[in-house]
Formats: sequence, structure tokens, C-alpha cells
Amino acid sequence: MPGETGFAEVSDMLFETGEALPGAILVEFNLKPAYQGAVGMWDSVVRTGGAASTGKVVTDCDACKAAFMMVHITKAGSAYFENLWLWTADHAIDQAGGQSIATGRGLLVESTDPTWLVALGVEHNALYAYNVVNAKNVFFGLVQVESPYWQPYPPAPAGWR
Repeated sequence: MPGETGFAEVSDMLFETGEALPGAILVEFNLKPAYQGAVGMWDSVVRTGGAASTGKVVTDCDACKAAFMMVHITKAGSAYFENLWLWTADHAIDQAGGQSIATGRGLLVESTDPTWLVALGVEHNALYAYNVVNAKNVFFGLVQVESPYWQPYPPAPAGWR
């Protein structure tokens, strides 16, 4: 719950959708660390588009809204993040062929407590990859971004208001 203080470590995890979920926020951090370094996420992947492991691979749904947002660090949250890949799949990983899907937003940071973002890749989101809103004490290092390959159709922000 927002405002809670505690411990959380997320390592070597895969978070993904297997179908279109236009309102989904795949990962959200609301927790304040009990002490510096007590909350973190590393060596993990957040992916939309699906794979055989989800039971459904989304390969063609023009203007498909796979998810609303990949990761949200709320005003109440704070953590250390390292080696994360937030990927809207531009190709299927378990079968041949391209995909036509879209995720609206990549990473939204609203935290006002120390937050470290190191070695991140955020790819193929319609509106933004990284967005820092009313945040403080945020460190970005070694970040990478790729715009959606399908631009300009559908042109952003069409359908994402």
C-alpha cells in the first residue's frame, strides 16, 4: 500500500502480457525502503506482446493496445533498479514474423525519495520511454531507448489520451 515502509528484492523475473490489456500497469512500486538499498529490482524483463509461455502470442492486432504502462514508480515509492529491459515486442520470440502491437508508456517516475535507475533499456512505447514527473533525487545512468518501429501509424498520441 502507498506509504508503507519495508523490504523487497525482485531479481531475475519476467513480467509479461499474453494478450491486449489496454489498462494494465505491469509493475508498480509504492514501497519506501526501510533503509537505503532495502527495495530494489534488477536483472529482470518487463515485456508486452506475449510469448509461447503465456499461452497466447499477440502477432497482429493493428493499433493494438498491449498495455497502458510498463513500470510506474509512485510518489510513495523509492528503490534501486539495475539491468532492466522494458520491451514492447516488435517481433515474436517464439515464432517467425513481425508484430503490430503498442504499449502506451514505458517508465514513469514520480518518486521524491532517492531512486537509482542504472542500465535500463526501454523500447517501442507509443507516448514515451522515460517520463519523470514532479520527482526529486532521481539518478539515471547507462540508459537506452528505441522508438516504435511502426511510426507514424498509428500516429501518437492517437488512441492513447
